[in-house]
Amino acid sequence: MVEAELPFGLRTAERLMEIANDARLTNPTHVSLLPPHWGTLHALSKLDPEEFEEKLADGTINPDMTRADAASSKPKPKRKSNHAANLVRLVDRLAEIAGECEVPSEINASIMQVQKFAYELKDKEAAEQKQAKKEAKRKPSANGAGAV
Repeated sequence: MVEAELPFGLRTAERLMEIANDARLTNPTHVSLLPPHWGTLHALSKLDPEEFEEKLADGTINPDMTRADAASSKPKPKRKSNHAANLVRLVDRLAEIAGECEVPSEINASIMQVQKFAYELKDKEAAEQKQAKKEAKRKPSANGAGAV
């Protein structure tokens, strides 16, 4: 659905969601200091809070910075992502912005379609997680005894 309705792929959508969910990058105080390129913003979203603040204080974070300037000098552990929930937040925010602007009805209709898809995907993922937890409880333990 994302790839059919939007002019970019799923991975780009995921990266844009990471940017949108990073409070440091959506903080109005920082907007004038941030670069205009989403790839660089995505790299900034990967920085830990201390490194972000250091780069902000020393001027590394600026509108002319490159993705290489934003790269972390520290390895960051992978975190589990909840793509469906992120998509719901992004599309809800998009709908909110569209409601504040005069947007053609075709675009509003597309936003509503994506919103419906996002909520369905979120519900599906939640049901799958719930089922996986039930199945994990039913599996016998390593010593042969069943789970209580």
